[in-house]
Amino acid sequence: MAEAFSTNLAAITQRTLVATTFLAAITQRTLVVTTFLVAITQRTLVVTTFLVTITQRAFV
Repeated sequence: MAEAFSTNLAAITQRTLVATTFLAAITQRTLVVTTFLVAITQRTLVVTTFLVTITQRAFV
């Protein structure tokens, strides 16, 4: 009885580790995408600031 319980617990632990590894991989990819989006946003802000500066000078 105790041996069956131990084997069952080992199987559950193994599946949990597989699921955790899978979630870690997804999280890593999500971070890569997020970093990429942050880089795009930064460049967009630079362009927007540049356009605002040009617009301000045009009205002066």
